[in-house]
Amino acid sequence: MAAGRPTKYKPAMCKTVVEMMSQGASKCEVCAEIDVCFETISEWCDPKGDYFKPEFSESVKKGLRLSQAWWEKNGRTNLENRDFNYTGWYMNMKN
Repeated sequence: MAAGRPTKYKPAMCKTVVEMMSQGASKCEVCAEIDVCFETISEWCDPKGDYFKPEFSESVKKGLRLSQAWWEKNGRTNLENRDFNYTGWYMNMKN
């Protein structure tokens, strides 16, 4: 492992990732919540890197699936809702 500043990583972050993303949160929102930069999350998820955290990587993978499912379900279940903001939903899905 590379030397440097102590890691901010805590195993409890895995639960936070899954909980937030299961409600549609993005990786950027998770970064803000756990107070790390996007690059740090990428390093913790990179199996070839010095900072790889397998349990965190699996949590992010699961979270991404759950987040996408949340967004898809919201679009599907609001097809007949005239008050639903389809433009916002569409832009999020597109990105």
